[in-house]
Amino acid sequence: MRYAYETRVCIWLVILFSVFYTRYCSADEWLVGSGFSLHAKNPDRYNKRNLGLGYEKKIDRNWSVFAGGYQNSLYRDTLYVGGSYTPYNTSVSGLKLGVGVAGMIATGYSEKYPLMPYASLFAKAEGEKYGLNVYWIPTIVVGIQFKMKF
Repeated sequence: MRYAYETRVCIWLVILFSVFYTRYCSADEWLVGSGFSLHAKNPDRYNKRNLGLGYEKKIDRNWSVFAGGYQNSLYRDTLYVGGSYTPYNTSVSGLKLGVGVAGMIATGYSEKYPLMPYASLFAKAEGEKYGLNVYWIPTIVVGIQFKMKF
């Protein structure tokens, strides 16, 4: 298996998040579909359709944890685990909006460093059943995910 070590690390991180952070929380759970990315420089060089699936669980109004996999902008398979913090929240016509930051550890971006940390600005819009996540790494990329509550 190409990413055997990284896969085990991500699985254990997801288990740790699940057991220690979300076990006693009653919060929203989302099925997340990774979708698209828009690149600032050389957009034709990169994969714009980053298809994949993930899981997101809200810990409270401001914090969420997530994990999943997708095909990254370099046309490689990626596994990721991370979290988001959205201290600025509001509600407009039943739509919950939040802005903050997100961080994750991901595989598949570098041969030299199999696990890479990433941080981004983050925004979310959540309705009763459906939502949208937007990740922005300034001057590099904007990533868009669609999600469905279950």
